[in-house]
Amino acid sequence: MVVRQDAMKTAAEELVDCARRARAGFKVPRSVELLPGPLPLSGAFKPLPRELRRRSWEGRHRRVG
Repeated sequence: MVVRQDAMKTAAEELVDCARRARAGFKVPRSVELLPGPLPLSGAFKPLPRELRRRSWEGRHRRVG
């Protein structure tokens, strides 16, 4: 998941291609999701993974891969 800044006009495919050139094959992400706003943070300013997962699983009956 990537939070895009206002001036950034990068597509998800470009980010994956850049990672493919700079990293080993097993470290390249399979997919990239561009988020419209800031990451949800806890009181300690850490990202909340459960909130990020909730966005991914919206509209599905089960939360299983």
